[in-house]
Amino acid sequence: MLYNVVIANEVVKEAKRCNKNCLVFKVDYEKAYDLVCWDFLLYMMSQMGFCTKWIRWIQGCLKSASIFILVNGSPRAEFTPQRGLRQGDPLVSFSFNIVAKGLTGLMREAQEKNLFEGFTVGRNNMEIGVLWYVDTTTMKNVRAIKVMSRSFELVSE
Repeated sequence: MLYNVVIANEVVKEAKRCNKNCLVFKVDYEKAYDLVCWDFLLYMMSQMGFCTKWIRWIQGCLKSASIFILVNGSPRAEFTPQRGLRQGDPLVSFSFNIVAKGLTGLMREAQEKNLFEGFTVGRNNMEIGVLWYVDTTTMKNVRAIKVMSRSFELVSE
């Protein structure tokens, strides 16, 4: 994660030094947890190779939530959320990283189709298109969970 910060700083520094145009697009995920579309999360899990049993479990966890709103200290009618990730849920960071990977994939695809051009830096003109500020340990854990879920599916059938 620290390397991405260093690379981003170097890109901006080189753009200023060489008087080159540079666009920095920073996504702030502060409130994005509340807006996560569950169908997209499940789609991304499928695309990443998670087994169907694991995906159904995650879907069950998502849809089992119910919410009460307190008005003057008294609970009002219960309702079921249709989107978003619950704060405090141990799977939230994994789930959100899977969703965020979708944006990264779209940007990389646009770059491959020459619809989006990265910024070239250094003597070797290395193109920097997407820097993803996600802890690599978290993605390593997501991959491990995917492998474990596949293994579990095979032995539990």
